[in-house]
Amino acid sequence: MVTFTHENVDEYAKVELTGEYLFAAKIIEEKIKPFKDKVGCIVDYGCGAGKSTRATALAVNPGTLVVGIDVSPDMVAQAEKITAEKAGELPGVLFEYHALNDGKIPLDDSSVDCVVSTLVFQELHTEDHLNHTISEIARITKKGAPVIIIFPSDKITCEEFCAFSYAPYPENKDPNNSFKKCISESGTMVWDKDKHWTKDELTKAFTQAGFKNISAEYPLADPDLPPYPNNPSIPWKAELHTSPFLVFSAHSFS
Repeated sequence: MVTFTHENVDEYAKVELTGEYLFAAKIIEEKIKPFKDKVGCIVDYGCGAGKSTRATALAVNPGTLVVGIDVSPDMVAQAEKITAEKAGELPGVLFEYHALNDGKIPLDDSSVDCVVSTLVFQELHTEDHLNHTISEIARITKKGAPVIIIFPSDKITCEEFCAFSYAPYPENKDPNNSFKKCISESGTMVWDKDKHWTKDELTKAFTQAGFKNISAEYPLADPDLPPYPNNPSIPWKAELHTSPFLVFSAHSFS
C-alpha cells in the first residue's frame, strides 16, 4: 500500500480512466460541448501523469492546444512520456505539459479559452493556497471564458465509491474535520489528508478572484454509463445516491 505523494509518480500513473475518473471526464465533456468551437487552447490544471489531460483532449475539436499543468516536474515528465506512447490512440490535438514556476502557471495573461481541473484542490490545505491558485487560473483565462473545476464533495463521510472508498475511516464522519481519508478500490494507494473545501468557501474564493456566473452542483452517476467500460457488469456504488463531486462552473471576468 502506498500513501499518495507527488513522489509516487509510477504508482499514480497506473490509475486508469474508470469509476470516478470516467465520471468526471464525462462531466467535463458535457460542460465543454456548448462552447467547444470557441476553444483553441484549453488548460488541465493539476494534470498529474496526464490521464485527465488526455481525457480532456477527447472533448475538444481537432487542432485544439491542450495544456497540462502540474506542480510536480516528475509528473509532467511522466505525462509527456505516456502521452507520446499513446499518440496513436489520441485525437488530432496538440499537447503541451508544464510544471508550475514558483507557484505560477507559466502561461501569459488572458491566453486561455477554457480551464478544467479534476480532483486536485483537495491537495491545497490553506485558504491562501486556494485563493492564489484560483487567482492564477483567473489570470490566464480570457475574459468571459469558462472554467470547470471538479472538487471532492464536502458532503462525503464514509461512502464507498467505485474508484475509492471512504468507508474504512470512521473519522471521516466528524463534521468539524474537513480533512478526509480514502483508499483506492484496488487497495494499493491511500490519500490520507484530503481537504474537502465547502461550497461556501469555494464560492467566496471564486468571487474574490473575479469570476461571475458561478454555479455549483452535486451530480449523480448515470446508471446507463458503466463505471468500467471493459467490464459493464460492474455497477456504480454510492455514486447513484451520493455525489462524489462538487462541480463548480464559472466565467472569468478578472
